[in-house]
Amino acid sequence: MIGRTHSRGKSRNIFARRWVIAVAGTLISGFSNAANCTDTPVSGKAYYIVNEGSGLSLDVLEASIADGANVVQWTSNGQSSQQWTATDLGNGIWSLRPMHSNKSLDVYGWSKANGGRITQWSYSGNLNQQWYLSATGSGSIKIASRFSRMLVTVGDSNQGSAVSQRWDMSSANQRWYFNPVDGSCGASAAGTSSIGSGGTSLIASAGTSFMGSTKLLIGAYNDSDKTLQSAPFDIRYQYLSSGPAPDAACYASCKASPSCGGWWGCWQDQSQPPGQYATWPIAQGAAVIWQNAPHPQSQFWTYYGFLAASGGTEGAQELAAMANSGTIKRYLDDFRFLLQKLGGQRVMLHLEPDLWGFVRSINSNPHAVPAAVTSGNATDCGSYENSAAGLARCMIAMVRKYAPNATVGLHVSPWNYLASGDALTVASFMRELGATDGDFVVTDPADRDAAWYAIMRNESWHWWNDQSASGYLAWSKTLSETLGKPTVMWQIPLGNSSMNNTDQHWQDNKVDWLFSHLNDVAAAHVVALLFGAGESHQTSPGTDGGNLYYKTLLNWQSGGVPLR
Repeated sequence: MIGRTHSRGKSRNIFARRWVIAVAGTLISGFSNAANCTDTPVSGKAYYIVNEGSGLSLDVLEASIADGANVVQWTSNGQSSQQWTATDLGNGIWSLRPMHSNKSLDVYGWSKANGGRITQWSYSGNLNQQWYLSATGSGSIKIASRFSRMLVTVGDSNQGSAVSQRWDMSSANQRWYFNPVDGSCGASAAGTSSIGSGGTSLIASAGTSFMGSTKLLIGAYNDSDKTLQSAPFDIRYQYLSSGPAPDAACYASCKASPSCGGWWGCWQDQSQPPGQYATWPIAQGAAVIWQNAPHPQSQFWTYYGFLAASGGTEGAQELAAMANSGTIKRYLDDFRFLLQKLGGQRVMLHLEPDLWGFVRSINSNPHAVPAAVTSGNATDCGSYENSAAGLARCMIAMVRKYAPNATVGLHVSPWNYLASGDALTVASFMRELGATDGDFVVTDPADRDAAWYAIMRNESWHWWNDQSASGYLAWSKTLSETLGKPTVMWQIPLGNSSMNNTDQHWQDNKVDWLFSHLNDVAAAHVVALLFGAGESHQTSPGTDGGNLYYKTLLNWQSGGVPLR
């Protein structure tokens, strides 16, 4: 890193299964086997929502009108408790409301648990009643909670089985057909809707799509636009690492104080409004052309501000500063400003490399590490506990509030990745910290080139061999599967064997090893490889002799590697 050292049944009459046959663009209703409509849902229409795996319909148990009534799957019978009004709320977000009660499909109790209940509840429009719909390519649709990012799922083909939320398992039991109640399959195509395709619903899980891609994403540190546009990169990453604004007046104008210029919000032309440094790379990435065709690059921001905010050194001093409400206030005011600038833009946010690792180093229970969360930010964090876990969870909640289209992940420090059982231990810590509230987690195999460590610090163990590299992927896979989140491998050293071990030209073998084992990488539930120097004297995308460019090009020409 730059600047760091390192179910029960129903009692009611059951009709034979409703069937729908598409004939000349219409549906004919009856009671037989089902052939399902594959048209895109239209806002305001009512649908029977039929599971692809079981063939049964989404239903409110016993046609209850009570808050908290279980949603189950049941034989199609045409009753109003199986009729759901789908309403497009914009930005790919929908509400789904059963016609018999006019309540809402709801993640019960704001659960983030894999297997959490799906119920009906009086409509409030809250995040746990908002749903991303994404087309699967076969005509069925995935329904993902905007709150938890998990998919509406049935566990079997049994009538009366409860519906729950689960991470994407690439299962037919997580895919649904929307069959119009009025039988107008075909006519619906003329309507309007905003559903995603594949992964565009921002479902972030150890599944088959991430950030709109079904392939392993390749990215690099944005040392120059020329470098980033020289190869078909998918992601560009940068740091926001200056710490909070030195004067609150800087949030209004970069000319408010001479000290404003050292703050990230004024790193652009200081005659312009503060915060443009965080937004202009997004537009630049979106406009990238590769081989005469659009090849947009997603922006990945690493927010690394607490060390500077604390005024201390890494470790004990910065952790002690967590208990200072003034420090927390300045820090979270700055974070809120960033999120407000990002607004509805689609970016990836990576929160605080190594900070959470230092928390773990002093206490394996993040709830026991003090942080002045509520007094530092009563506006956003008033309901969170005063601990490191409360801080991490509130920061993720702030992303949901101020930058709802962003994905967010905490950093996981892999300091002991070869130690037996470390993946499970660190996953347990990260779960308590709040990592499951996010969309992904970020790991980094090293912050500097192996030859630099060997020559400058006499540390030879930073080189990868098959055992250590495979151990890193095994650690990552266990971490991902335990948390139910994919991993992003970040700030991967760029050295290669052609370097001469001078400043910015150090040797390493991680780039070459990873590109020769991309299927193993994807099998470990890694969704993105981001390459870059962790310190200014290391090999960079612009000084590696074109090695990263060449390997990225070959991967692109081969069609890429599917996510697992």
